[in-house]
Amino acid sequence: MALDFYYEEYYVSKTANKNGINNTPGVDSNLGSEFSEATIKNNLEKIHINIIDPLRQNFPPYTNGGSKNIWITSAFRSKSLNEHPDVKGVENSQHRYGHAVDVFSLSHPTSLIFNWCYQNLPQWGQLIWEYPEYGGWQAGKKQISWVHISYVEGENDKTTAIATKREDLHEMYKSESTTRKGDYTHGIKLADENLL
Repeated sequence: MALDFYYEEYYVSKTANKNGINNTPGVDSNLGSEFSEATIKNNLEKIHINIIDPLRQNFPPYTNGGSKNIWITSAFRSKSLNEHPDVKGVENSQHRYGHAVDVFSLSHPTSLIFNWCYQNLPQWGQLIWEYPEYGGWQAGKKQISWVHISYVEGENDKTTAIATKREDLHEMYKSESTTRKGDYTHGIKLADENLL
């Protein structure tokens, strides 16, 4: 059984707070019904049930009281937050619709989180191993690796990628018949921590 869905966890943003940006779901509702609060909240609840809850159940601790190992760095993003220079999200980012979440673990490398999702989650859309060269979480560290996961009911085609600025990592994945676009090599099978 899924543990509680804490709505605020999916839209509270340090970047938004620091820069006075309204990141409340529904703030962009004038752009279309897909940006209404009800639609975005429903999408975030589906991510919680199908992605975050199973992930947290398998990487404890995870309690309703707030103790957890898997943390969300970004889920919903308003148009203004997505366009902010500190975020640099693509124009049609799935985060804007509440269809995507970025996560990291306090005690496990992002390669392990990526591989667990790849091998165990029955449904997901995009799964991206993001900048593994940044390394794992440490108190006070400003830049860390993360895993991007999306979930769109009925449209989960299970695409994978690694995002990295290291050319050697892109080269290593060429043997898997992958395709390259900028920082992204698409179509990787598993995240290989040994490459780092």
